[in-house]
Amino acid sequence: MNSQKISPHKTWTKKDKEEMINLHISEEVNIFNECFRRLNNKPKEPNKRIFLECFLLHTRNLFDFLCTKKKQDDDVSVTDFLMDSIQLEKNIPIKKINKQLSHITYSRLKPLELHKKKKLIYKTIHKALEEYNTMVPEYYQVKHVKKII
Repeated sequence: MNSQKISPHKTWTKKDKEEMINLHISEEVNIFNECFRRLNNKPKEPNKRIFLECFLLHTRNLFDFLCTKKKQDDDVSVTDFLMDSIQLEKNIPIKKINKQLSHITYSRLKPLELHKKKKLIYKTIHKALEEYNTMVPEYYQVKHVKKII
């Protein structure tokens, strides 16, 4: 195991954390993988946009888990399990993803602009999840971390 220590969290029990990882975070990864797989099968419109949006939504959820500080007390963060967040390479254009998913503005991106970056995003998230899994005990490891590409 890496020298990084597991974060002591006073609110959530070990059982709560195991359930969060095994049921919720692992399911995020599973859906993320499935959306990526379907995008790679070159779906036709509107499915292409639907799968892209779903992929980006789960990218953002996993990014928030891995990289961001808690905004609310019940938010789940990698810092519930490790002392620090995981530093992703700058390959996740999170501001563009947020803009695409959350804002209806005149400056909104072309709908499929982020489609071109899906492989890079996918590889970056998976690399971070693999890194996380090497730093925690088996009972806190995220399931479904298997690369499709």
